[in-house]
Formats: sequence, C-alpha cells, structure tokens
Amino acid sequence: MGLPHAIYISTANVTDRNGALEAFAIPSASLTVVSNIIVDGAYSGENFQIRYNNCIKATVTVVKRT
Repeated sequence: MGLPHAIYISTANVTDRNGALEAFAIPSASLTVVSNIIVDGAYSGENFQIRYNNCIKATVTVVKRT
C-alpha cells in the first residue's frame, strides 16, 4: 500500500472503466513501478484486462463483495 502514483480527472460522461484506461494511457514514470492494481467488481471482465495490459504491465486484482 502507499500513496497514489497518479491522479486523473475526467468529465462526468466518462465511465470509471474508460477513465482508468485513459489514466493508464498517459505516459508516466511513476506508473512504471506499479506492479499490482486493486479494483472493485465494476472493472471485471476480460476486455478491461486486455485493454489495460496494452497500457501498463501490472497484475489486476478484482475484489468482489460477498
């Protein structure tokens, strides 16, 4: 755990999933040290993981409510 490596602000018409992908697409030296990304169930799905993998090389862990 630690401090945020990046902050991205988008307009209200951008979904959380798309906003995350836009944030990952911005070249940032601080994102190269990110090895694990923890997200909630809204980010689940193979499509999201494939798209984010094109931007940043890290493991995505989806935490779902029980």
